[in-house]
Amino acid sequence: MNKIEFLIIHHEAGNQGLYGVNEFHKQKFNFISKLDWFVGYHYYCDKLGKITQTRTDDEIGAHTLGYNENLGICLQGDFNNEQPTTNQRHALRLWIKQKMKQYNISANNVKGHRNFRDTSCCGKNLPDNELKEMALYEEDIKEDEIKELEKQISLLQQIINKLKEWLNYKK
Repeated sequence: MNKIEFLIIHHEAGNQGLYGVNEFHKQKFNFISKLDWFVGYHYYCDKLGKITQTRTDDEIGAHTLGYNENLGICLQGDFNNEQPTTNQRHALRLWIKQKMKQYNISANNVKGHRNFRDTSCCGKNLPDNELKEMALYEEDIKEDEIKELEKQISLLQQIINKLKEWLNYKK
């Protein structure tokens, strides 16, 4: 595989989810990855911010004509008509920073699909300047923020357990 020079950001332009995109790309390309996905992007980010790798980084993708040796990530949603979720924005920022470091990619080479082709992808609600800000973002999550998030997760788990108990009690 050639050197990875760009991180190319896409939106699904819909809300079919990972399995819907996989089926669509199976019908369109029938180009299976080493990871057994038909998804043409290397990564997919759902609305909860969960990123799934669908192609190895060294595989050719099927996401940006003429630039498929570069990494493509697709976010669930139609960002011409809705906003990316906070979780998606956070996950995308972390993914961008990780891949920039891993492949020594410049912030100038983090781009929306629209920069390579006549398309609105990755949507008006995920503009180029925001992608650039994500790429330039330097501050890491602080230790106290991690502890606070862990407390919130623990509290939510307690609530879920109480709800499960209550639902079992009602049966």
